[in-house]
Amino acid sequence: HHPAAAQDRALRRRGGRSLRPRLSTASDTLAADLRAVCGERIVLHPSGLNELSAEVPSADLLAVAALLRDAPTLQFAQLIDVAGVDFLDYGRSEWQAQGATGSGFSRGVDRAAGHTLRGERRFAVVYQLLSVVHNRRVRLRVWCEAGADPVVDSVTGVWAGANWFEREAFDLFGILFRGHPDLRRLLT
Repeated sequence: HHPAAAQDRALRRRGGRSLRPRLSTASDTLAADLRAVCGERIVLHPSGLNELSAEVPSADLLAVAALLRDAPTLQFAQLIDVAGVDFLDYGRSEWQAQGATGSGFSRGVDRAAGHTLRGERRFAVVYQLLSVVHNRRVRLRVWCEAGADPVVDSVTGVWAGANWFEREAFDLFGILFRGHPDLRRLLT
């Protein structure tokens, strides 16, 4: 049970605004455009005020990435960042900060709970995309395929700038990028 969820329910009972993210009209339009272009291949998640995240299955990553880049209503031609994410202890522990207290950030953590992994999904890759033409941003997440090694397709054929970022995720997290032209450690 997360305290923020309880606060949200209590606030709604008192007639206050919900703490859940709400999309702006521009984000609603982006969500509609993403659904129209990508269909059932993506799942959309509001992730903050005027922010939108999309999740795509690993098998559809390259097709969806090309659609995001090439569709006239989207034109996400610029890849801003690629990050590997390890969800092993997500929700179980909090970061250590100088002067941290027992009542500040991340108090929704349940240290007694088991791992929060859903099945074998531990690693994900997150892409931050920008459409300069439409002045829009979207966050795209893909879960690595379950197996001995975390694997996802390389998007260097869609966004050449992914090369270094994918090498970084490989070096730091061991995520393999299938089809990467030069997947090796950054500092050898």
